[in-house]
This record gives sequence, structure tokens and C-alpha cells, in this order.
Amino acid sequence: MDESRSTIAIILNSRPYRENDSLINIYTLEFGKLSLVARGTKKLASKMAGHLEPLSLVKLMIIKGKGFDYIGGALAQDCRLGIREDLNKIYYAGRIIAFFSSLVKDNEKDERLFSLLEKYLELIDLEPVFDKETGILFFLRFSLSFLSELGYKPEMYNCLHCGQKLQNGSNYFDLKNGGVICLVCGEELKKNASGVADKFKDGGMTNILTISDNCVKIIRYFISNDNRQPIRLSKRVIKEASDLVKKFILFVK
Repeated sequence: MDESRSTIAIILNSRPYRENDSLINIYTLEFGKLSLVARGTKKLASKMAGHLEPLSLVKLMIIKGKGFDYIGGALAQDCRLGIREDLNKIYYAGRIIAFFSSLVKDNEKDERLFSLLEKYLELIDLEPVFDKETGILFFLRFSLSFLSELGYKPEMYNCLHCGQKLQNGSNYFDLKNGGVICLVCGEELKKNASGVADKFKDGGMTNILTISDNCVKIIRYFISNDNRQPIRLSKRVIKEASDLVKKFILFVK
């Protein structure tokens, strides 16, 4: 008799595998990220295919195989209908899934990461009004929370160089080291460090960016434990924070 195990999983994505099968990537509560074969899901009569849609929360039975393990049974617990019926939700939930998948390692259990991904998918699913700006804010919140769980929480209160508390004004963010640099240290770097001045130019791939006080505040809010209250932000600040986090992610990867 084949060895089997059961788990709760989030379906990350799937792709065709052989003639009638699919290769399903999942993140499980008990075993971390796995790639499993789902047999016969390309057939019109497949009863399993509907339970293995990306984003779904599913209860699975996993059977040990010679190459890939395969799915012996699947029962959807939450199909995320609120996401599937909204194109904006599909897009931003997909971005979250893709980012999550790119950084988590195979076969490494982490209940905190499972709970984090499940929480954000549920929040997106239940959000009554979901426009582009809402999607960007969800992605920012998730990205910063996820990076913090992985050990890349940015330092937003004290200068990375002198250790002093950050003051309002013209400050910088160090993408490589993940945190703020005060105005005094930033100016000193530009004067004394060979070649560093060029890295302060915004645009393109840079090590150090200027950061506004409002951007500092929004990132502090997103990395805090109490970041679920709705907030109002200008489009300019949302764009600045979004651009900064995108560049920070590239350095982390």
C-alpha cells in the first residue's frame, strides 16, 4: 500500500504535466512548499480539477511516488469566490502568490508564513471595494510583513550608520542594508565615499534612495503589528512607497 499523508494547503499555481496530468505547486501547513502531480485533471470528467484551482484552501491526501509525489484526494475548503469574481483581486492576489513562491524554500515548514498568506488571501477575498490603489496597498502590506517574517524587516526608526533616532526632513533609504539613513550621514557619504554619490540618483537600480517623511510613516505603519486599520494616503506617497518596496525586493532576491 502506498504511503500517504494528509495536509491543509494553499494552491499556489499549476501547469500541464504529461498528456492528462497537472503539476500543482502548493504551500502546506505541515510540510511547507511542495510540487505534486494531479493525475487526470486535464480530462473533462475529472472531479479533482475543480478542487485544485490556484488561491484555494484545500484539504489534500498526498501519496508517495517514485518521482513526484501525487495527490490522492482533494477537497476544497475555500474557493475564494470573492477573488475569482474580481479582476483587480485576481491580479493582486496573483502578485502576492508569485512573490511568496519566489522566496519560500521547498519542504520547509513554517506555520507563520502559512498563516500570513492565508490571512491576506482571506482579507482580499472579503474586501468589499477593491480598486487599483487598494490592491497596491494590500501588496505593500503583505510584502513588508512577509519580508519581516523572513528576517528582512527594514529599520525605519534609527539611522543605520550613526544609530541616532531618525528626524523629520530629507532622509535616505539604503536598499542593500534595508533601512533608513539620516540626512547628516547621507550627506557625509556623498562627500567622502568614493563613487557613492552616483548611488543617490533616483531612478533605475540604485543602492540608496531619498525618502519622504510620509513614506517613512507608511512603511512604519505597514511593518507594525496593528496595520489593519484603513488609512488615507495621497497617490504620490503610495507611488513612492510602492517604487521603494519593489526595489527593496530586488535586493532581497
